[in-house]
Amino acid sequence: MSEPTSFAILLRRHRLARSLTQEQLAERAHVTAKAVGALERGERRRPYPHTVRSLARALALGDGERAELENAVPFRVAPRGEVTPPRGAANQDRDLPAPPGPVLGREDEVDLVSDLLRAGERRLITLVGTGGVGKTTLALVAAAATRSEFPGGVVMVEFAGVSRGDDVVPRIRAALGVPEAAFDGTVAALATYLSGRRTLLVLDTVEHVLSCGPEIAGLVVSSPDLVVLCTSRAPLSVRVEHQVQVRVVPLTPETAIELYRDRVAAAGRALEEDERTQQAVAALCARTDGLPLAV
Repeated sequence: MSEPTSFAILLRRHRLARSLTQEQLAERAHVTAKAVGALERGERRRPYPHTVRSLARALALGDGERAELENAVPFRVAPRGEVTPPRGAANQDRDLPAPPGPVLGREDEVDLVSDLLRAGERRLITLVGTGGVGKTTLALVAAAATRSEFPGGVVMVEFAGVSRGDDVVPRIRAALGVPEAAFDGTVAALATYLSGRRTLLVLDTVEHVLSCGPEIAGLVVSSPDLVVLCTSRAPLSVRVEHQVQVRVVPLTPETAIELYRDRVAAAGRALEEDERTQQAVAALCARTDGLPLAV
């Protein structure tokens, strides 16, 4: 009886059969090219289930091929003391939307933020950068990449349109699904609900409610199983905060074309692929400093 084919061999075989580079597969699967390379070299032998599913979708595998790829992953032993997903965790994961666009040229930043989330040593992380630079996309990709690390759920709360700091804790309560009967409006009530639930909370556009910094810091301190990832144009400036600066990615001509192609596709149109159009697009993206929102 022949030995089963390894995950590394299968992944490389499927990728080459579809004439994809590692970078192209990584972009489609919302993972990093470094991660694809490590998987194909066998350096990462036990990818997380969500990573395997993302790769299978990106490769457009049939049911049989998908099952073979999934079965090629060696059995993962659950760490001692791992928390069982609480009721409602699956519903909470639905609150994590797909990234608004591709991550271009930020593979190292995705790895950095993902590693911070997995490590759990920095439990209040703020992605700080100018408006439109891609903070939300980076946060969503990193959150999706580490989803399996948080059996208590991954929940996103968006604060655009919120201007009162007093509205922050109630909005987090609603997103987490804390029963109103068990909520008295305090951070302590949220901490009690989160006890024993390893949860990732993604707070987007926090610059609108920077006055809530002490409440968020208090929630983190009171909830040892909670990790909070914020996006903001300015830091919260609290002691437990770890800041990650998100800067404009220098554009190569290829990155500029890919960025514009994504924006055109989002508008339901197609981009002409002739050389003149590509030169014009590269010049346009350079004038907007490569900001996805500006493009």
